[in-house]
Amino acid sequence: MLNHIVLSVDFELFPDTLAFQKLNSEWKYGENGESGIARLLDLFDKYGVRSTFFVVARYAQSHNQLLQRIRNSGHEIASHTMAHINFRNRAYDEIEREIQQSKQVLEDAINDTVIGFRSPAFRIDRRIAGAIVQADYKYDSSVVPSWSIPGWYGLPQAPKHSFNIREIFPGADLDLMEFPVAVNPIIGMPVSGAWMRLFGVSYTMWGIKAIIRQGGVPILYVHPWEIVDLPRLKGIPWRVYHRTGEQTFNMIEHVIKNTHAEFVSIRELLK
Repeated sequence: MLNHIVLSVDFELFPDTLAFQKLNSEWKYGENGESGIARLLDLFDKYGVRSTFFVVARYAQSHNQLLQRIRNSGHEIASHTMAHINFRNRAYDEIEREIQQSKQVLEDAINDTVIGFRSPAFRIDRRIAGAIVQADYKYDSSVVPSWSIPGWYGLPQAPKHSFNIREIFPGADLDLMEFPVAVNPIIGMPVSGAWMRLFGVSYTMWGIKAIIRQGGVPILYVHPWEIVDLPRLKGIPWRVYHRTGEQTFNMIEHVIKNTHAEFVSIRELLK
């Protein structure tokens, strides 16, 4: 029986990234990552990958054909909030609205139940978790159980396997399954997303194999804008662009071809 692995997609475009939002500019620069979604779907079709797409719900109407293709291809659609805002220092009612409204908008768009959520920039705390539970999601995937990385994320005290989120928020009336993103169990650092681009595919493969050896299910993530040729904008950190385009696409394909496990959606792990 094959082990399981999740290669999730954060369906956000480059204007949604927190790096671009800091520029306080409108998007007028051409390629924004949209073509990367179709490329990922073609790649997944080629290798029989089933995935979870965490979708920024404001695209539910403008990109409805893509959503239907995702769903018809056997992938799961989950929420990545309504507008991918940074939850840092936001009022609770704004956080609650982003979480609840995105679920409803996506469910109306695909005529199906949305049960999963991922927070922008993997920001999670007790009140965000409470809003996720209140909105009736069945699971979350926002915890990064890595060493704390200043300005980024990291909850080193969190389990590296799936768990009930009340384990990290003791005393809270929360009942929600958490599927944390993959962290190398040996060095305690994330293995996918920007970390694959920064450290290379061999680093990612090392982390995947280490997790599987310990009986875990690696939950990776990628962004569609990472596999296209982006315009270089002043004020965007170099790390955001590092190895984007064909290099990242080739690394994702390498992971799929060389990981001896079944690629599934997170929803399937709940069964």
